[in-house]
Amino acid sequence: MGTRAPIHECLVTTHDARGKAHEFLIAYQERPELPPNEALNEILPDISFRGELVVMQSGKRVFVVDLAGGRMATLAKEAVRSFLLETAARRAHNKRLTRMQSIPVLLR
Repeated sequence: MGTRAPIHECLVTTHDARGKAHEFLIAYQERPELPPNEALNEILPDISFRGELVVMQSGKRVFVVDLAGGRMATLAKEAVRSFLLETAARRAHNKRLTRMQSIPVLLR
């Protein structure tokens, strides 16, 4: 990540097979001038994210903890998948609003 664009953070909660919640912190930076992120395209091929992100597991006593083992890595990927879906939905919603705002409205 660089200093050319703001860095945003969000918390994403996923659930394991037993229903236990796990929270992940995702720090990301969207940069339209970059090509689509190939690593993220492997997680969700239908969505083109242009930028970078970092995923960390939230801790109970400390801010973040190590993603120890394959199970946590799988849950982290699920958190990224949820993040990408939400980001795509937000982007589509904002495009619709922008199009609607550009239509002149006559008041009588």
